Amino acid sequence: VPETQIYAGACRAQCGQGCYLNVHVRDGRVVRTTAGHFDDGPEFDRICPKGLVQPARVYSAERLQYPMRRVGERGSGEFERISWDQAMDEIAARMEESKEKYGPTACSFYSFTGNQSKLAMQSATRFAGCYGATTWDIEGIMGDHGASMGMKMVYGVIRGAHDTRDYEQNSNMIVIWGRNLADTHTSELRYIVRARERGAKIVYIDPRFSSTATIADQWIPIRPGGDSALGLGMMNWIIANDRHDKEFLSKHSCGSLLVRDDDGKYLRGEGDCYMVWDPAQNKAVPADTEGVEAPIEGAFEADGVAVKPAFVHLKERAAEYTLERASELSGVPTDVIETFAREYSEAKPAGIRMGQGMQRTYNSYQSFRTVATLAAVAGYVGVRGGGASHAGGTKANKPVPGETAPEFLYDEWANTGENTANMVKSSLIYQCAVEHDPVRCDFIWFNVSNFLNQSPDAHRIIDEVFFAAYAGDELLRGDD
Repeated sequence: VPETQIYAGACRAQCGQGCYLNVHVRDGRVVRTTAGHFDDGPEFDRICPKGLVQPARVYSAERLQYPMRRVGERGSGEFERISWDQAMDEIAARMEESKEKYGPTACSFYSFTGNQSKLAMQSATRFAGCYGATTWDIEGIMGDHGASMGMKMVYGVIRGAHDTRDYEQNSNMIVIWGRNLADTHTSELRYIVRARERGAKIVYIDPRFSSTATIADQWIPIRPGGDSALGLGMMNWIIANDRHDKEFLSKHSCGSLLVRDDDGKYLRGEGDCYMVWDPAQNKAVPADTEGVEAPIEGAFEADGVAVKPAFVHLKERAAEYTLERASELSGVPTDVIETFAREYSEAKPAGIRMGQGMQRTYNSYQSFRTVATLAAVAGYVGVRGGGASHAGGTKANKPVPGETAPEFLYDEWANTGENTANMVKSSLIYQCAVEHDPVRCDFIWFNVSNFLNQSPDAHRIIDEVFFAAYAGDELLRGDD
């Protein structure tokens, strides 16, 4: 039997965890993978089914291993094999042609999550930097910036969150909202299971009965896009039943900041500072004034200007979402919403882990904004076992030189010479391909991405983006 050698490796499946793997090699072929060992602790010695099947992925008969050039009509599936030299020559010539006509930014490089290793995921984007080309910011996955926008509006950061191990030790309720952990972030699931064994209640919110639903104490099927309505219905019930954390909202949120009645903007003081109401002095004072017990409700007059604390406005808007209206919009029965709101407010603490499922609708930032605010109203922000987290709380490792997390950054890789990449939000890629605005898109390199299957609004890609690309291609080649 040939000798088996073991090399250090990492799983680069789509979850982004990057688990350390032992790669077993025999006769120059990978034969298996096993969990590697970290001295930091046994909880990091892990491997899930995605990691176990990496050898099959490497040697799959469906894996493309050499360049293929289309020879038939688009959609015919007719391709021929060409050499690597020929492929590189043709691509380079096409890039130079676009560059000569429209400048280097007309060439763009789109990297996605098919392989999250540094070389596979980031090399094309580094190429864009060296060439002075355009690259696409995939923050939020697929250019869906809803989660990042909503979280930043409430917490000031795009991925503020709790470590999953915190839930295991400290949460009395864990709400998994639009996130199929069991199948997509398997390495985290153990902590949820252990928390449940400790006595924490697991609530799973998802239109589908997925694998994660099978380990939950309660599955709440929700109408797609109904997340904001459910969150506001819960918020209204909590406030109406006097279960909101007034001290937290006064001291650690914008709830006590005064808002002008005349224009709906924050009242500003000297130096443009925010203002709160000081009951002791019966006047508005700067929000950072020591010893002020600022109220979150009431109506006041500051130098002739009618004002109210910001929380009053939240309370008024939340009041519009009665149990009946929240149920109508979310598809969740009224008794389920009421019980859920009561148990959530009584858990002390409860943690919420949100996922990409909440982000697959128009205006999805409102859903993340609402649920993040719900956690603040309950007083669960900044406490162990609480919070409202998105995507595990990890900072996105963007495939952009100079923007990656520190442990992946080194000078040689980040150095792209005199040129830099022209970064554009990937949510604009369709517009750029069809309308050439705000940047002309004459050449696109799709890297580790099945663009049609992985991107939002597939009909628009087929009917507009690919049509524009087809028309441009035929025009370029002079075909009739």
